[in-house]
This record gives sequence, structure tokens and C-alpha cells, in this order.
Amino acid sequence: MSRVSRQTKLRLADVLVKTVGALLPGPAGTLAGELGAWALEARAGVDPEKELAIEIEEAVGGLTKKAARSLERSFPDNDVDRATELVVATFESVELDPGSLADLGLSAQRLTGIYLAAAPADLEEQLGDAAGAYRRLVAEICYRLERLFLGNTYVQGRILQDILERRRGEEVRLFKRKTEWDDDEFTWDYRFEARELMPAVAATSPSGAELELAIDAVFQEPHGQVGGEPGHAFDLIKTGRGWIVRGAAGAGKTFLLHYLALQALAGGLPIEQWRAKVPLYFDLSGGVEPVPADALARLDGRLASRAPAGWEERLIQRGEMLVLLDNVDPADKDKKVARLIGDAMAAGCVVIVNSRSAVPASWIDELGLREIHLLELSPLEVDRFVMRWHEAVAEECATQQERDEVRAARDELLMAIGRCSDIRRLCAGPNFLAGLCRALLRSDLTLPADRAILVQQVLEAAGDDPVPLDDWDDLIELAHWSAENDEEFTPAQAATWLGRTPARIDELVQRHRMLRRCDGAKLAFVRDAVRETLAARFRAQRQFVGQLAEAAAVPAKRGAVVAAAAFLPQSAADELLGRLVDHGRTDVARAALHVMQQVDADLRASILAATADLFPPVSPEQVGRVVAGGGSLLDLLAHQEPAGAGTAAAVLALTGPEDLAVVATVAARADAAARQLILEAWDDHPDKAALDEMMANREERS
Repeated sequence: MSRVSRQTKLRLADVLVKTVGALLPGPAGTLAGELGAWALEARAGVDPEKELAIEIEEAVGGLTKKAARSLERSFPDNDVDRATELVVATFESVELDPGSLADLGLSAQRLTGIYLAAAPADLEEQLGDAAGAYRRLVAEICYRLERLFLGNTYVQGRILQDILERRRGEEVRLFKRKTEWDDDEFTWDYRFEARELMPAVAATSPSGAELELAIDAVFQEPHGQVGGEPGHAFDLIKTGRGWIVRGAAGAGKTFLLHYLALQALAGGLPIEQWRAKVPLYFDLSGGVEPVPADALARLDGRLASRAPAGWEERLIQRGEMLVLLDNVDPADKDKKVARLIGDAMAAGCVVIVNSRSAVPASWIDELGLREIHLLELSPLEVDRFVMRWHEAVAEECATQQERDEVRAARDELLMAIGRCSDIRRLCAGPNFLAGLCRALLRSDLTLPADRAILVQQVLEAAGDDPVPLDDWDDLIELAHWSAENDEEFTPAQAATWLGRTPARIDELVQRHRMLRRCDGAKLAFVRDAVRETLAARFRAQRQFVGQLAEAAAVPAKRGAVVAAAAFLPQSAADELLGRLVDHGRTDVARAALHVMQQVDADLRASILAATADLFPPVSPEQVGRVVAGGGSLLDLLAHQEPAGAGTAAAVLALTGPEDLAVVATVAARADAAARQLILEAWDDHPDKAALDEMMANREERS
């Protein structure tokens, strides 16, 4: 992530103080002179000089810290330090005339216009994509200056007096333009204030403090697919003005809408033709009406109370809004939502819709909406999410010790993703991935020993409330029957499997986010990984030892056997291990032993002895035997440290691009020969750069 240097921040603070001095009203014309004049005139008991000095200090601190951090988050891939240097140079080159400003009224928008007019003519050539960061910082400085002046009683009075005097005789012209001015000035304030009000990612510091992370500090642009063509989501949607976002539950559809809103508010949207649009986020969950004014009120009532009447509708009519419709239920308020979409698109607005279920065909045929399907996170995207999430938490921590603990948890999770298949399966969507980051940091769990507990905590926290025991039992049994029969199922099928009523099934769907509604009135679990994880718990709860032992003969089912083994009580665990050995599946027994909590000591010793020549594998014959055991042995191989050439060869034979985290984990902890073997095998692979980055993330991790 690009950073603003300390030296540049100091220069920015210096130019800000000088600008404040130039803008303060009064004959002194300088900051020091005005402070002195004000102190002499003051009659109140509070020392006005001290009060104003404090406010100026806070403004300077806000710009050099908060604004710089906001700039770094919104433009992580741009040269924000160079952009800030040019901002400083621009402010130094402009001599402000407070009198001329008073003619039009001192506002952040007009002040920004003055400075942007003085920007270098070749700004785009000098900064490239960082030109957006330049404009954003100029706007934020002017916004904070306006807040400083108009928020201070004395200064506000002096400025307003000057403005009123200069505006006498212009009442007719001002009246005609009042609506336009009010709209523009509120829009200006809205872009800054709404960012602070948008939903955030919840986190907890090591000390237990509740934190809220800005979504654009954690979330990254997803990959999607339009008409079978994959690519970066923003590259795919920039060619249209109306989109329906599709994807598995937990794929990050709501995250995407929040991210678009934040980037649009900051002026950092990579889609140039959308950059001037004003975003308004509609959360239509709970049967909320699709009314623009209500959407703003739901975001923040106080902000909505300051909005000029009809501001939202006028933005739509002028085609200036980015309409973000979340949690849309087409079965409810169908005509009202369609009318809002149609009016907005006809006026030139951009509309993005996240629908809970299939939308009417007319929305696509008549309104012209197109569909984009969000893809699962790639292994590299998972790594980057983990890095960004923990870095965002570390920045909010108060002490160095806490920051060190956060980064230690990050390193532990990165290694666990490569070594624990049950954790890795939950990482394909940002919702569950954020849950893994949060649950590990706020607990005393240790990976990989507590992997099963961590996964259960994440699943139970997927909804708004804890999962009651009766609901949990029904969910794991439903997952078992779903895995045994159909991926999707009707409420009637589910009721038959569980011996429950359809109303009870509907209650489970409404209450827990682990289930979703599909097209055609069917149901399914939000992800295959969730279903398989819950089904494994059911098999362990019912102690289906015989079925598990028989399933080990089928390579595709061995992973499910190992997953269930992690939850068996000791007696059942010992029985399963014995049966696996009797059936000649000592390799699966060794993989199960790796995740089991309680096992007879003698039985453990005998299985370890029987497989001692396989883990780690050394000879080509041993490597072949391990590879024949299948993917259920990957976790065991990933724990070999340091990994030798035999382990590397087995991992390479058992993995593909989707297992990049395993390869990177093994390579990062491998000896020189094994590491070279892995690098050579991936040398010409399209994901070689991704592998290098993921290896670097894991090097020297414990």
C-alpha cells in the first residue's frame, strides 16, 4: 500500500496553517494578527485565542493523519506521496482573496474550485492514476477548512457579516439559484460525512476493544463473470449502467455495494465515467420501501434532516446518482423497485442491484439490467484479504504489544489456511473469511490444534444471533441428508428428512444464514464447504463408524471421513482407526489421527509406527504410495517441517491452482532442494507470481 511520508505530512501541516491565516477575516491579515485582535475584542469568559488555536491544531492534525490515512486506503495502488507533494505546491502558489470569496459565500466547493484551477496543466501526465488522489486531498482540505471556520462562533459571525453585507441587492438572483446552491453544498458535505456513516467491518482488538474497520480498508475489487467472460468486476461493469449482482451467499455482494459507495464518496472509483456520481445506498431488508429520502434517513437521521427537501429526487432526475439497491426481494415491492430502477436509468443514473432471489424477466428485458456473477476468492485474494484485515486492525490498536499480537494472529492464520483443509474451505467468500480472522484474534485458540473449534465458532456466528442447540441439531442433520441426496432440495423434502413440518424448515431459513433460497422455490446451504462441514459433525454425532470406514475405500469420500473423525469421542475414534487399519487404509487412519482429539495411546503409537516410512516420504516409491492415498493426506504433508524433496513431490502431484495456499505453505518451510523443486514446477505457470507473493507472506512464519 502506498504511503504519505512524514516529511510530506509536515509540509502539508505548514501550508494548512498559512492558508488558515490568509482566510481569517479582519485587518490583520495573518493568523497571529487575527488571533491577537480577536483576543482583545473578546468579552466572554472563555479564552477565544486558546479555543481557536485548539481548533486549528485539530484541523491540522486531522489533515495530516486522518486525511492521509483515508487517501492511502482509497488509493492503495497510487503514488499518494507524490500527489500530496503537488497539493502542497498548489496551495503555496495560490494567493487567496477573502473578499472575493465572500462575494459568493465561503464554501468548501468553491474553495476547491479555486485550487483545482491552479493545478498543473499536465496533472494527469505527472501523476497518472494518482491524479484522483490529488483531487481528493484538495477537496478534503477545503472541506475541513470550511468546518473550522463555520463551526467557530466568532469566525462564523465575522464571515457571515461580511457575506451578508456583500449580498445585499442580490436577493433576486440568489433566490433563483438557491436550490441549486443548497443541493451542491449539501452534496459536498454528504460526500465526506456519509463515509463515516457507512456500515463497517466489525473486529475486536487483543485487549477486547470493539473496532470498526472501513470496508475499503479490507475489501478488494472482486473478480466476476459476465456472459461467460471472467475479469475484474469493475472492468466488466463499466460498459453498462444497470447491473444485478449474482453470486453464492457470502460471496461479497453486499460488501461490493458498500465498497462502491465508499469509493464513489471518496472520488476513487476506477470507473472514470461513474466518478462524478453521488452514491445512495438503499438497504431494503425487512420490507423497507424503496424511497430515496427514506434511504438517506436510514443511513443517518441527522444528516437527512439537513438535506434540502427533494435533494435525492433531483439528483436522480439530473442523472447524477449511483443507486445501490441491497437486499432486494422482487416478490415484495416489485413494481415500486422496478419504477425506481427505470426512472433512474432513464435519467442517466447508474443502478446496481443485489437481489435475494430471481428477478422478474421484465427487469432484464424491459429495464435493461444485466447480470454479473461474483467468483469465489482466489487463493491469492484470500491471502491479501487476511493481510489487509489484520493490518487495518493493527492500525487501530493503541499499543505496540497489541499490534504485535495482531500480526502474530495473521501469521498463524496464513499458515493454517495452507495446512488445514477445513479452514481453507471456508475462505472462498469474504464473509466467512472475515469471520475466521475475527474469531481467531478474539479467542485463545491455537492452530492447528483448535481448528475444529474455530470453524464451529465461525459457522455459529454467521447469523445475527447464536444458534440454539435444537436448531444446530436440525441444521447438521439437514446437511447430512443434503449431501447424501441433492445439493438443492424443497422444503417438503427437508421436512421429510428431519421429520419436521415445512413451517419449521422455513423458520430455519429465516433465522440462519447458513441456508439460502434458490430459484424454483428450492433451498440449499450457502456453500458446499458449509454443508460438508455440518454433515461431518452429524456423522460424528451419530457415530456412523461403519459407514465412515466403508467410505474410506472411495478416494472422493476420504476427506469427509477425516473431517468427521475430528469430532468422534475416544471410543468411536479408536473403533474407526481400528477398522481403517483392518481395511488396509493406514494412510487414511494416519490422516484421521492427525485431526483427532482423543485416541488410545497404544493405538496412536501403532499407527504412527505403521506409517513412519510415509511421513515424510523420501523415495519415489513412498511418494507414489502417498499420492495414491489422495488429497485427504495434504494437510499431513503440509505440516512436515522442514519439507523435503519427497514431500514437495507428493504435494505437487496432489495439488492444482486451487490449492496454491498449500503449495506456498510447504515451499515457505521447505529445505533448499524442495523449494527449488516447487519453483521449477511452477516456473511457467500463469499463477507463478501469485505463488511468489504467497510464499513471501509465509516465510519466517511460525
